Amino acid sequence: GLFWLQGRCGNAFLVKVIPDLSGLRGRIKAARAGRSLESGAHPSLRRGGEAELDYLREYRQDDEPRRIDWKASCRLGRPVTKVLRSETSRNVIFLLDRGRLMTAEQDGLSSLDHAVNALLLLSRVALETGDSVGVGVFSDSVKAELAPLRGRAGIRRIAAFLAAQEPEFVESNYELAFERLLTRLKKRSLIILVSDMVDDMNAELFGRYFSALSRRHVPLLVLLRDSLLEDWAQSGPRRGEAASCEYSRAAARDMSAARAKALARLRARGVMVLDVLPNKLSASLVDSYLDLKSRALI
Repeated sequence: GLFWLQGRCGNAFLVKVIPDLSGLRGRIKAARAGRSLESGAHPSLRRGGEAELDYLREYRQDDEPRRIDWKASCRLGRPVTKVLRSETSRNVIFLLDRGRLMTAEQDGLSSLDHAVNALLLLSRVALETGDSVGVGVFSDSVKAELAPLRGRAGIRRIAAFLAAQEPEFVESNYELAFERLLTRLKKRSLIILVSDMVDDMNAELFGRYFSALSRRHVPLLVLLRDSLLEDWAQSGPRRGEAASCEYSRAAARDMSAARAKALARLRARGVMVLDVLPNKLSASLVDSYLDLKSRALI
């Protein structure tokens, strides 16, 4: 360990690195069974048409009273809701930011890498359930697009497409990406924007465009939290640390407060926001998708 020896060999060649999909099998089985990837709750599932029972789950405040299963509720001693299966195929459109904010590294991966892993998992789940999956990638301009694909074979094309994406140290042009969606996407779709937001700089823009998208589509804003920033904001003074660390701690708390304020404003405008740490993104994103499907919003 005293030194590193570096060398160079000839005959260089290009290698395509595609994300490993073998680890998705357990998650796919859980999602296919309607089971939460976080809690492990396992409702019984029966496939059927639009008017047939899919599975039962806990009653939620926004559920329609006519969907309550009174027999099951009496047995369990708490309200239980029927979830009906919809056979309608929808588009799931990913809008992936690969700009400056997605270059941050956590757990050895960039935010973009965490996002790619999560999108691959959800793509597989969506394709298995009969939905179509498309992807748009942008930073300061629209970088690449993949038209909606159907069928299980589409996951390889999506994996190869996403594997080619790299984060860039440029400011992201959200307005350009949103305008392209509004003008080109006609079929009702679930639109998932994966990005980050440090403060309220883009909150007003997000609110305005998500309101426009929600007239025809179901938009979901996915923001990746910075674990390092949260650690600084929540930590106290440590023995032996430099005095300047307190300035870093104060700056982190100020940034966290501004971000929380911006998120509250977005949610008050009706924007669906999934604010999550990168290592929790895959499970949270699939759970959100399954929840929207169970409520027949998509």
